[in-house]
Formats: sequence, structure tokens, C-alpha cells
Amino acid sequence: MLDGVEAFQARYLFQDANTGEYRWLDRWPDANMTATPVLLQPLPVSIEVDIRLEDGQVFHRFFRTVANPWL
Repeated sequence: MLDGVEAFQARYLFQDANTGEYRWLDRWPDANMTATPVLLQPLPVSIEVDIRLEDGQVFHRFFRTVANPWL
């Protein structure tokens, strides 16, 4: 879909339902959520994506997600 990609990185902003605290995770879903059925898992609040091309260009984007309608 995109030629010349040297590196791709994504991380996920998560809000803990118990504490309300926000933290960035490198993997989604978090290991603590794997026992929860997929339809009941919360979505990340935001996804951050970095794409570095071979020619040195860097694309840095944030994508806000919607509330999980199944919860």
C-alpha cells in the first residue's frame, strides 16, 4: 500500500476504567484484557502511528476512536 517504508510503529492510549488514569500501551489489547471476550473489551481512546520512509520522511498521526457500542 505504501512503498519504501523503513519503520512502522503504533501505540494505543488506554484509560483505566478503575482509576481513570491514561497510559500508552505498545500492544493492543493489553495482556490483562485477553481473558475478556472481544466484544466486551474497551477500545483504545486514541491510536498514535509513526511511519518512517526510506527517504527520511516521517508521518506522525493520531486517530481518535469511538466508544465501543457493544458495551
